[in-house]
Amino acid sequence: MTEAYTDIGTTMLYYGNDTVDGAHFTFNFFILNEITSTSTANDVVSVIKRWFQNMPTRFVANWVLGNHDNFRAASRLGVENVDGYNMLTTLLPGVAVTYNGEEIGMEDGEVTWEEGQDPRACNGLESEFNTESRDFERTPFHWDSTANAGFSTANKTWLPVSSKYRTNNLELQSRDGVRSHFHLYQALMKLRKENTFIFGNLNIEALAPNVLAYTRELDGNDTYVFLFNKGGESATVSLSSFKSITGNVKVVLTSTNSLRNEGDTLSIDNITLDAHEAIVARSQSNNLVRWSIYSFLLITLFLFRFS
Repeated sequence: MTEAYTDIGTTMLYYGNDTVDGAHFTFNFFILNEITSTSTANDVVSVIKRWFQNMPTRFVANWVLGNHDNFRAASRLGVENVDGYNMLTTLLPGVAVTYNGEEIGMEDGEVTWEEGQDPRACNGLESEFNTESRDFERTPFHWDSTANAGFSTANKTWLPVSSKYRTNNLELQSRDGVRSHFHLYQALMKLRKENTFIFGNLNIEALAPNVLAYTRELDGNDTYVFLFNKGGESATVSLSSFKSITGNVKVVLTSTNSLRNEGDTLSIDNITLDAHEAIVARSQSNNLVRWSIYSFLLITLFLFRFS
C-alpha cells in the first residue's frame, strides 16, 4: 500500500495501470481530509461515489477514518458518531483501515507544549502547538485501567497517557454483556465476511440532510441496508428508493447509542432514526424467497407423486 496526500487523479496513479503494476491499494484519505462534524449526508455520499467513479474496477477500494497525522475520528467527527462511521466504512466494498483506538472510540489525548514530541509542532510556535501537533492522536492505546493504561510498565511514557483511559479502555469494553464500541467492532468484522459484503453491489444515497443509507446486494443472498443519522436531531426516512428492498427489514446491528435491538422489525416506508443512530438491517433476497417457494412446490409435487 502507498500513501500520498494529493488529488483524486494523482492518487489513482499509485494503483498502476494495464502495463505497469502499482500498489495493491493506495490510501483513501478523502473521508479523513474532507468530512467533518458539520458535513452533510450528501457530502459523505459524494466522497464515496467520487472514489468509485475514479477507481478502475479491477482495483480494490479502501476507507480510512484516521491515522497518526490527523486528529482522531472521535474528536473530529464526534464521539456520538464513532459507531456510525465505523459501520459505514467497515461494510463498504473494499479494505476497511483501522487506526489503533478507533475500535474503542478513543479521543485525542491531552499533551502540553512541554510534553510534546512532534518535531513539526515543537520546532514551531507554542501558540500554534494545539493546532499543529500530531501528538494528540499518538498517545498510548488504552488497554485497561491499570497504570499507564496497561501500555507500559515504565515510570513515564514517551507521550502521556490520556486521562480518559480509566473510563474508556479495551478491558472495560471487552466484558461480557457490555454494549460497547469494541463489541460492535467485532460484530462488524464478522458480518463483513458474508458473501454479500465481499462480492455484493453498492447503492448509496442521502435520504435526508443528515441521513445516509446504502444497500449491499448479491444475487442469491440476503440484501443488507445501512442507515446512519449523523445529525443531532431525529429524522424519519423511507427506503422506497432502494428497489431491491421490499416488505419489512430486520435489525442486525446497531450503534451503541441506539434503543433498538437485534431482531427488531422495521417498516421500510417509515423509519425514524434517533440523533447519531446507525443500524444495519437485513432484507431477505427476492431470489431466496423465490427459491424457497420453488423448493416447497417441488417437495409438495414429490410427496403427491409418490404418496
